[in-house]
Amino acid sequence: DRNRVRSAAYLGICYQDGLGVIQDDDLALEYLQEAEEEIDMLWNPINAMVMNALGVAYYFGRGTEEDEELGYEYFEDAAKLGLEVAKEHLQQINQPEMSEHESHKPGKEIAPFYQGLAERIREAVEKDLREVLDQVGEEQIYTAALVSDRDCVTLFLAVNTVEYLNENDGPDSESKWIPDEWGYSDGHHSALVKLSRLLWEHHDELPSESYFFNAVISAMKQLKDAKAFGDCSEEITCFVSISDDEEAGHMEDLSAKQLNSAELVAAFLKRDR
Repeated sequence: DRNRVRSAAYLGICYQDGLGVIQDDDLALEYLQEAEEEIDMLWNPINAMVMNALGVAYYFGRGTEEDEELGYEYFEDAAKLGLEVAKEHLQQINQPEMSEHESHKPGKEIAPFYQGLAERIREAVEKDLREVLDQVGEEQIYTAALVSDRDCVTLFLAVNTVEYLNENDGPDSESKWIPDEWGYSDGHHSALVKLSRLLWEHHDELPSESYFFNAVISAMKQLKDAKAFGDCSEEITCFVSISDDEEAGHMEDLSAKQLNSAELVAAFLKRDR
């Protein structure tokens, strides 16, 4: 029973975020509900992650009827267990400007184009990364980012190396963590450019901003876990950014916490100091 509950918890989280599988909100909810029935068999932080995932499902209507009150309660339960991402969900919900984005919440069904979005992004980045790595050569990559915009219709990959930073700006330059200033990125005819065109064409079907950025983070996590950036992938600080929004810093922090080791995160969060 314990193994069954643990498996249900892992599968629910993976299917909701598209981690190693095709994203499926309905199947995710089934597994999460199964795990919740025996939540006492789970340890922290897995139990908190299940609560948070249920909060996402109910608050945003992913795989079920939208129920903001119930979703909020799940976020609170996860936050009480110390899960930072749940605290951030609560913070975002409680911000006055949250109401301005009500129209972007996911509906009851995900449009076909957006099903498996994380996998689609991962495949595009994987193709473009081969050319980027050829350009990088023997240089040491220290950071990589996927950058989009607030409308969620563009995506580009940016990579920087220690050598490029030292030669052009210096190790203490502000450009160290600004993707637009980095030395390497996908080209004009890249797979990500083609995907961006499709994102523009299907923009009216976008489930929500949070759905999109969760998929982008998931894709980056899959790439880093697979050591797509080379044998030293674990030493590279990865994050997701928004090119034209004041909330870019928040997105960068949120994604960095999910994609990197505690040591890398601690250094990244000090970048503006």
